[in-house]
Formats: sequence, C-alpha cells, structure tokens
Amino acid sequence: MFLSIVSRRHHKHFVTGRKLRCKPGSGSRFDTRIFQPRGSKRTEDAFSLLPVALDVEFTHLLLTDGTVTSVASQVCVISCNNQQPVLLKDFFRHELLDICSAKNILRPAVERSTGGVPLARLHGAPSLEQVASQILELWDGRILIGHGLSKDLHALGLADCTAGMPSYDTMTFEGFQGRGGCSKSLKKLAKEHLGLDIQKHGVLHDPEEDANAVMNLYMLHARPRLLQKNDDLVAHYELIIRNGLKTS
Repeated sequence: MFLSIVSRRHHKHFVTGRKLRCKPGSGSRFDTRIFQPRGSKRTEDAFSLLPVALDVEFTHLLLTDGTVTSVASQVCVISCNNQQPVLLKDFFRHELLDICSAKNILRPAVERSTGGVPLARLHGAPSLEQVASQILELWDGRILIGHGLSKDLHALGLADCTAGMPSYDTMTFEGFQGRGGCSKSLKKLAKEHLGLDIQKHGVLHDPEEDANAVMNLYMLHARPRLLQKNDDLVAHYELIIRNGLKTS
C-alpha cells in the first residue's frame, strides 16, 4: 500500500511495511494472540494504562524510475519510567533495500539516498519484521502514543494487525490543534508547551528526542485532561442511573 504525495520533481511515496497477519493459524511469524490488550478496551481504561511512546524515522530514496520513496528505517520506544526510559532504539532494514528479495525483481532499483537516515547506518541492521515484533511485545498491556501515529504504524506494517489495541495520537488532542482544528507539528508543540527545541535544521532527527517530546506532551498536558473528561462523563451517567433520568 502506498500513501502518495506529489513533490515538485518526482512522485513521492511512503512505503508501508509488510502487513502482519493477526489471525491465529495464518502462518504469520507474529502470533498476535499474545499481544491483545489486557483488561477493558474502554477509552477511560485505556488512558489509565501506562504509556509507551513511539517515533519512527525514515530514509528517503530515489529509485531508478524517478520516484522518491520513503521507508521506515529507525525506531525508538520509550516508557514513562525515568530509570529505564528507552525500551527500544534501533535501525532496521525495509525489504525494499534487499536487492535479493524476489519481491524486488519487478520493482525499480534504489539509485541513491536523498535524505533522512543514511543507508550506511542500515548495514547489518535487523529486518523490519524483527523490530515490529519487539514493538508489539512492548505495547502489550500498555497504551501506545505517538504524533502522527497512524503513519508510523502503517510504515511498520502494524496498522491492520493492531486494530483495537489501545493507542492515542497526540495530533488528535484538541489542546494541541491550531485554528480550524489543524494539527501542529511536533516541533512546534515541543516549543510551545515544553520549551524545547527539537528537530533542529541540518541535524538528523533523533527518534528518542521526538519520542520523549511526545511522552511529555501526553503526560503533562493531554492525559490529565483526557482522564478528567472521562471522569466527568462517568459521573454524569452515574447520576443519570442513580436518579432514573432519561439521557435524551
């Protein structure tokens, strides 16, 4: 699946990871039966779970057919535990970079990197599938948070197989949106709400830095208000039930 973006000179795509099958007995190397969220899936319960923050960085590639493609190539997952904040930080190789793969025979070859994570850092790195499996393990029993989380999960091939697992995208938090409900960049939010300068121009993005910003935005600003909203809603319906009132 491709999420297409038109650039000035080339057609640019974000290549998603291979979709992981989730049904038992599907033959997938990921048995996602053990990765189903523990406890209730209700929203108010999800926000009470301990969070893990995810950030993914990309390598931008020019292919021989003139298209520019971005593939996920580095990931960081952090916890809210200051004693062990970094749970996973690693580079990995997308199958598009494996010239020996049978799936790449009919694909345009990679001509060169145009930006993002350098190809040199991906030599000897584990496969995307190996890293995705680790992410699923870390997600189990927790709520996964990220900024632009849907894009990252698609790039990792996890979007379909994790449907129903507790997650929250900070881009959707109304307190982080601008006029007209437009989402703000993580860089701008970090500056406005945390006083941090991240993603500096000319410097490679650090997924650990970005994941830390997401965690702080969620824990200090979004989560307290989300929990309060849920408490107010629960109290409202408890009052209705206690007094035998109608909801409409």
